Amino acid sequence: MPSQLKKSYHHHDLRRSLIDEAISLMQEVEINQLSLREISRRIGVSRKVPYRHFADKEELLTAVAEEGFLLLRDTLEAKIHKGSDNHLSDNPLKELQDIGVAYIQFALEHPSQYRLMFGKYRKTLTLQPPDLAKAPGEVLAMLVDAAVQQEGFDKVSLNAQAQALMVLINVVIRGQQIGVFREDDPKQLALAAWSLVHGLSMLLIDGMAFENIPQPVTFLSTIITQFLVDGFAIRKNAHS
Repeated sequence: MPSQLKKSYHHHDLRRSLIDEAISLMQEVEINQLSLREISRRIGVSRKVPYRHFADKEELLTAVAEEGFLLLRDTLEAKIHKGSDNHLSDNPLKELQDIGVAYIQFALEHPSQYRLMFGKYRKTLTLQPPDLAKAPGEVLAMLVDAAVQQEGFDKVSLNAQAQALMVLINVVIRGQQIGVFREDDPKQLALAAWSLVHGLSMLLIDGMAFENIPQPVTFLSTIITQFLVDGFAIRKNAHS
């Protein structure tokens, strides 16, 4: 159902309202059918008003994708374990599973936005800034290389997509540093982890993953991410 038309907007609210309405409309129509004219109609403003904030539909969709990556970042960061002194825990294996499950749940709660962030629509959009247009796997590899050589990143210096991927990368690198993750190329580990949760996310979104299993999200995501944790962990007798 279209959202209720709004009578008026403060100027500073309009950009936010356009993004929110675009996300809402994406639940009803394919992204390539989304139009600024329809979004304007739904929020009750002139069809010319959105162009005060976005040059075209692609620029609006870029903002929607960025919003999604920032929300994903916050969702994953909320699963990173910290003590009362705000220090990170020494259990990155548990964190790896927790952020894996949270990632899958995020995709299912925001399927249209997730498709825009990672799916086929990226191929038809010229997403800006330029780094956002890179394939996530390419961005992930670049970030791992940089993270291995540096102490850390200023979050402000990373775009939204990179900030989301850095949550996973930081867990992988910390797990290796404290000796609980296997000593493989961190790029391969990070890519393996992302590939697994992304693959299951897409299967669930498309309704192709065991619909007859009760509570499939909780059940499947926990089982699959446990396989991931088992594969990353250093076996106690590995060097005996």
